[in-house]
Amino acid sequence: VLLLTRYGSGAATVGAMWAVMGVTGIIAGALAGRMDSEGREVWFIAVGAAVSVVAMGCMLVAATVGGGVPMVAAGMAVFGIANGPFDIGLFSLRQRATAPAWMGRAFAVSMSLNFVGLPVGSALAGPIVDHSAGAAFALALSASALGGVAAVALLRPVRQRRVSGAEYN
Repeated sequence: VLLLTRYGSGAATVGAMWAVMGVTGIIAGALAGRMDSEGREVWFIAVGAAVSVVAMGCMLVAATVGGGVPMVAAGMAVFGIANGPFDIGLFSLRQRATAPAWMGRAFAVSMSLNFVGLPVGSALAGPIVDHSAGAAFALALSASALGGVAAVALLRPVRQRRVSGAEYN
């Protein structure tokens, strides 16, 4: 919406911005995946949320102050970078906290709930974006910050599986 309405860009530019986010996300995921996350999953999630705050800050600047397509590209690149450590932390935590017999079911339900959030978020954000793109990015920035704080406050790392395979600490 920002690219199409404020900057008069076309569909190709929108696609390019999604590609920027995807490529940086793949690279960040590969790099974060090479790091030992055991016992540090919460910090991976918190770092991803913090980097998302920076990304939404770029988008907020693009929506309110200016900066054009380069600022949007920076925001999308930084957001892709944020997804690497966030996803590694999230999936590592889920994997360590789930009994092997429940892994397939737990991940299927979890991923379904993740994807249900996309249209719900779009439905909630649509009226806000219609009113003000800056307000939408300010809300996204706040939600990212709150998510990082909540991760640190509410999640605990899963350090080691018990030998029985049935229980985890």
